[in-house]
Amino acid sequence: VVVVFFFFMFRRPPRSTLFPDTTLFRSVLIAKYVGAKDLVAVQKTIRGMLGLTIPVMLGGGILFMVLGEQIMAMYLRGGDPEMRETGIVLGRRLLLVAAVWQLGDAFQIVYRFALRATGDHKWVMWAGLGCAWGLSAPMAAIGVFVLNGDVVTVWWLWNVEIYFGAILFLRRWRGGAWRNKRLVEDDTSTLLS
Repeated sequence: VVVVFFFFMFRRPPRSTLFPDTTLFRSVLIAKYVGAKDLVAVQKTIRGMLGLTIPVMLGGGILFMVLGEQIMAMYLRGGDPEMRETGIVLGRRLLLVAAVWQLGDAFQIVYRFALRATGDHKWVMWAGLGCAWGLSAPMAAIGVFVLNGDVVTVWWLWNVEIYFGAILFLRRWRGGAWRNKRLVEDDTSTLLS
């Protein structure tokens, strides 16, 4: 896990979502198990997704907090030394915020992918749009126009959307609406005619 984490960290600039590829793969397994009506395997897969995604995302957050300056220095080389230093300081502040939202992001990633895999696409789409436009956009406006903040202020306020979304998708999963979704019809006789 550590080797894979470092591969993702250093092959491109840091981003908030460190491990979507593994979650996508496991969500395919969820679709398979839902189709087979094997709810025990579905729950084991969710636990496995959380068991991998949460430690990796939290590990990334810890690295962001501890090594933020060094991470930013890797990407800001040359040029005006004063501008470089300003960029490193700003980047370190942004990585600190990204560190805070890693846990919420982990839950959002796992449960969004899982709900999509079960066929709950429309709900996930509308909930995601609602979070983005109902929370992220207003939080950004509040950060800039009310609080007279900068990009760091906006990112701090986006924690509201990230953790709200995490709770929303977790509650949807636990509510079990996905159990009634069908990706394919049980009776395939009409497909053969």
